Amino acid sequence: MKVLVRRQWNHYRIAEADLAGLTNLHWETISGGVRTSAPQPFIHGYVYCDELAGEIAHSCQHGSGPHAIKVAVVKKDNTPQVWAEVLERAGPRPSQRRYNPRDDAQAVVNALVNGSPHSGLERRKEIFVIKPIGFSNIAHGLTAHLGRSRRLKAQVIKLVASHPEFEQVKYGNMLAFRRIPPK
Repeated sequence: MKVLVRRQWNHYRIAEADLAGLTNLHWETISGGVRTSAPQPFIHGYVYCDELAGEIAHSCQHGSGPHAIKVAVVKKDNTPQVWAEVLERAGPRPSQRRYNPRDDAQAVVNALVNGSPHSGLERRKEIFVIKPIGFSNIAHGLTAHLGRSRRLKAQVIKLVASHPEFEQVKYGNMLAFRRIPPK
């Protein structure tokens, strides 16, 4: 049975492989190759690059082939019979918890106010810089999570506004605050 695969869930290049040669089928949001992040879990698996027929985003740059590469299996590319077999091997789709930027924002504002450490907060002299890359829900991928980063920053600004001992300051293009010295 043949299955159609892509390197990333939304890539235009598609290749064909034997379903029997596709191993470790599982649900995931991080693709193979450039490791882009998907907006939801997709089924991924591994196949040897020399077992693919067609065009796929892979060049064997990282060493001589053949070697196993991570590919995505997308429902719309495959027949219902193939998709049923892929689903049976991958298992049920995992439940997906929606990202709530308020949770991360509250955690970093609490750390800011209490002076406790947080992976998304860095102190640079008297300035506290918010670093979205320090948040595990945002850190994977770059372009897919810029929206999450913007929502997080907006929530942090809103929450810090209720703490008059802090003011927002300019620090390049980073979100930063400083503690206003008591008078």
